[in-house]
Amino acid sequence: MSAGWARRTISTSRLPRATAAYLTLRNGRLSAAECLQQGIVNRVVPKDRLIPAAEELAEMVCESSPRAVQAAGAALSPERRVPGRR
Repeated sequence: MSAGWARRTISTSRLPRATAAYLTLRNGRLSAAECLQQGIVNRVVPKDRLIPAAEELAEMVCESSPRAVQAAGAALSPERRVPGRR
């Protein structure tokens, strides 16, 4: 992960303190394995499997009920989070 991508994509205020510190100390440069270990990403796939993996995830979401997807999105929305809870 490059520092520029991290600054544009990850709000360190939403990460656990230790993870934010680690990311900051590493100047925003983490390998895919480190991102997985730190909980920044949920899954790592080889580059040639990226599109198929994304399509599998999209299919899984599309197979879910629209209300369930909306409820999950609302529950995980930063505006709905309880302060101090991650």
